[in-house]
Amino acid sequence: MDMKEHLIEIHEQAKKWVEEIIPFIKESILTKLTVDTKSSANDLVTNVDKAVESHFRAKIQETYPTHGIIGEEHGYEGVKGSFDSIWVIDPIDGTTNFVKQKDYFCVLVSYYEKDIGELAYFI
Repeated sequence: MDMKEHLIEIHEQAKKWVEEIIPFIKESILTKLTVDTKSSANDLVTNVDKAVESHFRAKIQETYPTHGIIGEEHGYEGVKGSFDSIWVIDPIDGTTNFVKQKDYFCVLVSYYEKDIGELAYFI
């Protein structure tokens, strides 16, 4: 499998995971959120942030157990050593907007190989 085929396979998997999480995010806009703070009163995290990151972590770990994962909510949790392939997840970018307006936020997921950004998804 050449490099392009390899990235196409990863892209198809990631696209599927994105499509799976969209209904949850849409539903969450209509439900009561659990909101906590992290480093300060302006640094918010919700139950949706945690659930979205957990969704992607579980899918990546199941499908690509040798890939590393960095997430905004769990950092390097479970990541030991160095990786040629690594995923970066910001489950709700714009959490304050998500909490206050239910608008102007996105989910960011990116994939790197050997420190080069290869794929990125904005939901």
